[in-house]
Amino acid sequence: MKAKEEIIKSQERSIYLLKCQKKIIAKELAKINVHFHDLNDEEFKNHIKKRNI
Repeated sequence: MKAKEEIIKSQERSIYLLKCQKKIIAKELAKINVHFHDLNDEEFKNHIKKRNI
């Protein structure tokens, strides 16, 4: 049980760090007037369809 709790904490920490990284990337890209959008797979597929890529 203890190992399972440690795995969950580790995964939660990884998710938190990923969110922080995305915020930092978005801020840095905004400095050079590039806008960053985080899309899930379905949103990305719809974006590609709309652009006929």
